[in-house]
Amino acid sequence: MSKTLKFEDAGGIYSLELNENEIKLECYLLGSPTGGTGTECSHTIGISKLGDFLSVISIKSIGEIPALLSTYGSEEWSEFHKLVMNHQTDTFVWYETDWSDD
Repeated sequence: MSKTLKFEDAGGIYSLELNENEIKLECYLLGSPTGGTGTECSHTIGISKLGDFLSVISIKSIGEIPALLSTYGSEEWSEFHKLVMNHQTDTFVWYETDWSDD
């Protein structure tokens, strides 16, 4: 099973990749509307923390995530992002990108 979900809200664009034993969230958080700095981040939940993560969001398998997320609005996606960050097994990845025209 491999599935990619995309979501956009007022604060950013998210891509969530679901595999049998891994969840990966890529995000681009919007910066200043006049250009400014945008922020990109990447988080992976591997097998060692997957069970705990699924328990926190009250589901039993990765396959249930698409149905759960289909009900989410912006605030729930923000909370989901935080939960993924709190359960990630990779080293935190964060990029600052200067999108200004200067």
